[in-house]
Order: sequence, then C-alpha cells, then structure tokens
Amino acid sequence: MAETSIYRLRPRGAFHFGERGVGVEETSDVLHSDTLFSALASAWRQLGEPLTSGAGMRPLEPFAAGNPPFLVSSALPYAGDVLLFPRPLIPFGSTKALKKVAFVSEGALLLLAQGDVPDSAARRRQELIQGGAVWITPEERKHVRQLLLEGEENARERARMAARFEQDAGFMRLWWGHDEPPAPRVALDRLSSASSLFFTGRLSFAPGCGLYFWASFRDTTARTDLERALVFLEDEGIGGKRSTGGQFDFERLDRELPRMEDPNRLLTLSLYRPSSQEVGARILRDAWFRRIFRQGWIYSPEGRNLRRKGLWMLREGSVLRSPPTDGPPPLGTFEDVRPAAGFPHPVWRCGYAFILPMRLEEAS
Repeated sequence: MAETSIYRLRPRGAFHFGERGVGVEETSDVLHSDTLFSALASAWRQLGEPLTSGAGMRPLEPFAAGNPPFLVSSALPYAGDVLLFPRPLIPFGSTKALKKVAFVSEGALLLLAQGDVPDSAARRRQELIQGGAVWITPEERKHVRQLLLEGEENARERARMAARFEQDAGFMRLWWGHDEPPAPRVALDRLSSASSLFFTGRLSFAPGCGLYFWASFRDTTARTDLERALVFLEDEGIGGKRSTGGQFDFERLDRELPRMEDPNRLLTLSLYRPSSQEVGARILRDAWFRRIFRQGWIYSPEGRNLRRKGLWMLREGSVLRSPPTDGPPPLGTFEDVRPAAGFPHPVWRCGYAFILPMRLEEAS
C-alpha cells in the first residue's frame, strides 16, 4: 500500500502562479500539480542530473514508462492544522451564495459526502470564510479564528478583527490573491533605460497559512529525489516572477488521506489528463468536471523562450466514477510537450491523477 505524506510550504513572501489572462496580471490561488512537477524536474536538472536518451533524466524514466514511483497533488491552501481540499464539482446546494465555494475543509468534505451543505443564512455566516470561497466546520472555524488573531500584533486591530469575525466568518481571510489589485512593477529597457509600468498578480498568505500538497509513494526510495528537489526550490523559489517572491520553507508530515466507508466516487486533488482508453471507460461516465488549458514556457538551459505544446486537462475537484481496486495502474498520462521536432530533450507534462476515494450518498 502506498505511503502518503503532506508537504507544507511556509511562504517567505508572496507567490505568483500564472493564469491565462492579460500579461501577468492574474494569479491562481493554487499551485497546479503539473507546475509543481515541472518545478521538481527543473530542480533535478539544476542539481546535476545528466540528460539521458529516452525520458531525458533518470528520475523521469519510471514516470515516462507509466510506473510513477510517486504521485503529487496540487498545492492547496492550509491554515494551521486545517487542510483545504478542492470543492467537489457536483451540484452544490440550492443557494446562489454557495456557488462561490472553491475549497472545503476535511470536516466539510465529510458533511458534503452526506449531502449536508450550509443552505441557511445562519450557517453560511458561521461556516463560510474567505468571502464565501472556503467552507469549514464550526470547530475548525474556532481554530482558524485563533490562528488569525494570534498573527496580529496590534492589540487594537486584533480587537477589531475579533468583532468582525463574530459578526460574519466571511471576514476571515487566509490569503489575498486573484481578487486583489495586482502589484505595480517597473521594467527598464536595456539599451535606452526607458521605463515602462506593468502589473503582476501576487498571492500572499496570513501568518500561519500557506500551501501544502499530498505525496503518495509507490516506491519509498523516490522520497529522496522529491525532497532534495524541495530543498533546492526553497531558495530558488517556485512559480513565476521569482525575483520578487516564491521562496518558502517546507516541512513533511506523514499523514493518511481522509477515509470514507464504501467509496463510490473519486475526487481529483490534482490536474488529470485522461488517456484515450480512460476517455471511453466507465470512470468518466456520469462524471462532474471542468477543463483547463495548460501551456506555459519551457524552463531549460536548452531553451527558455519557447512555449510548450498546450493540453486540455481536468481540474482539481473533478468527481469520477468507480474507484479502482487496490493496486491499479495510475490514472492519467505523462506527455511530451516539447515545442517542435529537434528540441534536444523531452519536455513532460504530468497528467497523472492524485485521487481521493469518497462517498456521495446520492451517487449510484
């Protein structure tokens, strides 16, 4: 049975995770799993892994062969001991306000599995934080409230925050990102020194909050490769615009995934690129999902000004059918997206799914 751990990334500053938009003015609230894996691969290369024929580098060979030694989720928000999960993309309550919910806590996920959602205004005021984007249970709300108040050093501001939190939990903010004004920056022309103003989106976290991801090890010896890459990335940074942020400190906690009895659905905690066989299989029938187009730039000594081929993938929170039996091959694909024939090595997009078996009472 695979061993699971969580890796918490405690930010030293702000992050920038590029989204499709105008320039670099948008930032995502999560670090998607394919970007996280690409950062690991880039770190291995910079740490001295030589290029090889076939997969390109030694750590990538089992992934390219369809036998990944570990799988990673997307990096999702956390607040202290409260871990957030992508909201399952199923019909969600009868109230328009619930459409804003993007993340759910572990406790809320268990309630959702029973069909129990905060439809009443009273419950929403107590259980929806982050302006309605995050659903947590009342017990978890107490923990988050204490965490946020302890992180505020000014006594007067702390009292004001406590009063607002008591009025409406929606005022609790764990991060500031795509819904905040982008930060202004200035670029200088190398020849004329002429300046031009541009804006970048920044993802900033409250004290005690940050991002975490799950890792499931089918081969525990691969943990060394993962963690030496993370050590490198702590100072190198992750995401875009790393000259102004992206650095972090990481810690590993060995922890099991939440368990539900008699699961009848799969919840994706990562991006997922189905194989051609999976597209026609029962697992995608009666599924709930949204697609996202993934492209981006190559970060390699052999070429940093070239775009990778784009792929459509299924977003985090997709709800699939029929959990597989123990020991199945991984769901998804590992695809070479090098820009053109003749590029000196493969450029991989990791589309392996990190899945959480769950139960939905209304599912059949």
